[in-house]
Amino acid sequence: MDRTLIHSILSSPSNPPPKKYDFIVKYSKSIGYVTKRPYVDEFLEYLKENNFEIVIFTAGDKSYASLLLDILDPKGLISHRLYRDSCKSFQGNLVKDLSCLGRNLNNVVIVDDNPHYTILQRKNAIRIRPLTDDLQDHELRKLMNDFFKECNRYNNMQDAVKHYRHAARVQHNREKLTRSSKQARVFEDEEYGLLKFIYLDDQ
Repeated sequence: MDRTLIHSILSSPSNPPPKKYDFIVKYSKSIGYVTKRPYVDEFLEYLKENNFEIVIFTAGDKSYASLLLDILDPKGLISHRLYRDSCKSFQGNLVKDLSCLGRNLNNVVIVDDNPHYTILQRKNAIRIRPLTDDLQDHELRKLMNDFFKECNRYNNMQDAVKHYRHAARVQHNREKLTRSSKQARVFEDEEYGLLKFIYLDDQ
């Protein structure tokens, strides 16, 4: 949940609040300043309208995460919530074991910013870029358009994830090639006073 759908900062009430946040969660002796990921409301609405069962599986404590989710999801779009006590210990780390959902894993996909949490069912996992404070973030919109609008074409969500990953890698390599491609630079010819273009490899 945190850094996937929202970004939360716990702070003392005596400290000044951050410049930007969407809502506050009062927790014990701290205050949580929460920034919603861009398009999170549209994302949840889209999934619900298209008959996806939405389950939040967070490694956060229930006492705090439940308060946050009550504010994030006032319409009750989220069907189930799983917290830290539902995580398992694997090789000394907490992991999210999707088998505890009681669902056919052929019909399950998990979106998470931390690949360590999804190590037990990697074929069902889509990694999303962690959210910090980038209000120009488009990750959820990309997921809606590039994955969830297309995944019903597949009988097995693992195949849908595999296809999405491949397409994402191709796009990433294409963008990387564009960034590192030859860049045009202009200089003035001393002798003729003409503008010329030189293409240099960007090292």
